[in-house]
Amino acid sequence: MSVDGSSLLRLEKTSLRQQALTALRKAITAGIRQQLDRIVSLLKRGTPAARRRRAIATYAGMVGALTLARAVDDPALAREIFAATRDAFSKEAS
Repeated sequence: MSVDGSSLLRLEKTSLRQQALTALRKAITAGIRQQLDRIVSLLKRGTPAARRRRAIATYAGMVGALTLARAVDDPALAREIFAATRDAFSKEAS
């Protein structure tokens, strides 16, 4: 079996992309863990496991709200998305 230079180059590029993706995912995971810990510290009620589950749901909701608000072309709708999410999750923290 013969392997030409361009095949090796493609393999190397794929390997480098995979390494970069792995490093990026590791950094994102660390950042998400840090944000979850911050949110857990704001929640006052429930067991540690229940507070962590609420923190995960809250953070996912916040990220989802940001994604939706940025995706729409209607500034009023974007503000409504933010307000509804803020109201829903600020009640959760108290």
